[in-house]
Amino acid sequence: MTDPYAPPTTDLPAAGTFADRPKVWTPNHVLAATILGGPLGGSIGMAFNARRMGGPGHPALWILGGVVVTVLVVALGAALPDSIPSMPISIGVAMAARQLADKLFDDRIDRERIPTVHWWVPAGVGLACLFILGGCVFGAVVAGNL
Repeated sequence: MTDPYAPPTTDLPAAGTFADRPKVWTPNHVLAATILGGPLGGSIGMAFNARRMGGPGHPALWILGGVVVTVLVVALGAALPDSIPSMPISIGVAMAARQLADKLFDDRIDRERIPTVHWWVPAGVGLACLFILGGCVFGAVVAGNL
């Protein structure tokens, strides 16, 4: 018979194992953040991976690249005539971000069995980027109408 007053036992992994490793973003996380928050959202996920995996490029360069691509995509969308839809550009950018994340990080994530972040993380980052970009566009529109 077991002692009802004994402390419960747990099956936690030992220190320095899977549980202690930093979590990273999968290519699908990058895709979700890019869909929700534009290139800036996806580049933040790539910056997380570059920092946590010692991956290619400095995290600040990933974010700077995301800002540049975001500005270019917004400018291109604004320059297109109304008869040409801009949605294919956004879809293309999101798929390109996913493919880049797949090429740079996916094999290593699978090979080393690196733990991944929860889906709320890229969703939150993407939505935060959406609100930031929306505020910038709104501010530019209001400033242009004054």
